[in-house]
Amino acid sequence: MMEHMNNDLPVFTYPGRIELKNTVNVIKNILDVAQKDTKGILVSLQKCGSYAKDEEVDAFGKSMHELQESTKVDIALIDYSPALFERIKHISNTHAIKLLNSAEAARLFLNPKSLKEELKILLYEPDKVACGKIKKALEGSKYKLYVANDNQSYKNITQLEKIDITISQTMLTTKEMSKQSEGKHLKLSKELVSNLPLFIDTAVETLMTLTALDAQKSKHGIGHFKSTFDDTPLAALMKFSGPFTGTFFLIFPKSIACKTLAAMMGEEVDPEDTEALKDGVGEFCNIITGSIKNKLQGKDLFMTFELPQTYGNVKEIAKTLEEEEGIWIDMLLEKDPFYIFISQ
Repeated sequence: MMEHMNNDLPVFTYPGRIELKNTVNVIKNILDVAQKDTKGILVSLQKCGSYAKDEEVDAFGKSMHELQESTKVDIALIDYSPALFERIKHISNTHAIKLLNSAEAARLFLNPKSLKEELKILLYEPDKVACGKIKKALEGSKYKLYVANDNQSYKNITQLEKIDITISQTMLTTKEMSKQSEGKHLKLSKELVSNLPLFIDTAVETLMTLTALDAQKSKHGIGHFKSTFDDTPLAALMKFSGPFTGTFFLIFPKSIACKTLAAMMGEEVDPEDTEALKDGVGEFCNIITGSIKNKLQGKDLFMTFELPQTYGNVKEIAKTLEEEEGIWIDMLLEKDPFYIFISQ
């Protein structure tokens, strides 16, 4: 029977040792509730122990594969013991079934939208081939990935960092790796992608010129539009069109907005004057995109930027952009963070 739901992933417990009658039982339970819009199905092997006959394991893997094909829903095995993992890991290749160790690890690959973006992930996988596949599958994510090569490095990392999810004894299928790559692929035009460095460099140069403060890029990556920050940010956006189209977002935490405006105007800014702060962030956005426009013209790319739209709280626009994917660019101004988001 289904034990529970784990963030839209139904979890079914395999009822005992891997053998035909138990396999038939769990398949029946899955078919009773499986729907094609389910993000994935987890089969917990916690009650299976460590012993299993090779022929029963092969039959189990084949049955799970056929079930996966008929329901069009990804199936992953979780909660297996280290000894059982060694007996079943080959079915990942022979039958395209994922072994994801834990429900939390499964969410990374089957329902990543249910997780916050900036997680600390520890990968401890001695199998170099499997480790390489996992690292490749997580490329482009905003997770902070730590890799432990042995027991000592595992201990060192866990003592120094608060790890959110540990990935170990995990086998991804070729299908799952392709799915992850597709999930992180954006339909951004080649022109926009090739000019992203120009957008970033121009933002840095413009802010340094206007404020005489040190600005730099921290990191960038693909991600959904987010609205959760330590400091309530203001935001300005400008849509652009021409040889390529998109939207440029400038997101300033209030403390950064006050600092940059004070530096530009040479006088203190009232942090409670939201309208003045909105106007200031909008003006920064306007000046930055104006500089970007001029540089693009030098490359014979003639763009039109609309007037900036400003918001006193980024949450005002987040609801309409929750599913929007784009390039997140984390920036620093005098070591304090602000953000640029560019979407198609």
